[in-house]
Amino acid sequence: WLGSGAVSVLYYAERLYLIPVTFLTAGLMVTILSHWSERFYKLGPQNLLEDVNRAVKYVALIAVVILAPLLIMHKPIVKLAFGREGFTLIRLNEVGRVWVFYLIGFVSYMVGRVYVQAHQTIKSTVSLMKCAFYINLINIVGNYILMKHFSVAGIALSTSAAAFFSHLYLRFSFLKKVSKLGHASHLNE
Repeated sequence: WLGSGAVSVLYYAERLYLIPVTFLTAGLMVTILSHWSERFYKLGPQNLLEDVNRAVKYVALIAVVILAPLLIMHKPIVKLAFGREGFTLIRLNEVGRVWVFYLIGFVSYMVGRVYVQAHQTIKSTVSLMKCAFYINLINIVGNYILMKHFSVAGIALSTSAAAFFSHLYLRFSFLKKVSKLGHASHLNE
């Protein structure tokens, strides 16, 4: 369905996408987890909820600040990264288009990572497992549908949509879990 070279286009666009993802997650997420764990066990679930809300705001803001110039400058960045003899102008444009489709989900992906850390803090791994199952299902169905309409860029768009739904699922399941924990801690007092 996708034609020759589609896997390479997807691969190169994903490599570009992983640069800002790695930049934002490398040290931040590990630090957040240990900090939140300590505070959660000392101060309780309400404090964790405040910490998570604050982190979501900052991570979303930083992600938007990173995303804006990447979207605006995506063509020169792709040309700088891959503009050599092996790449035709058509392939460069295709890599750029796929990268933009990946970038559409960047903010949701980064906010979702905050909620992953929040779930790990409260040891809610079942929610993470359910989320992974649902998101993989959404991504498979989305890939199948969207690649027929958008070619290889449809796979990237499906990944971005999956990041959005993952973020929502993780947010609501975290809020539900923290609400139960807060209610249980009030009953113990």
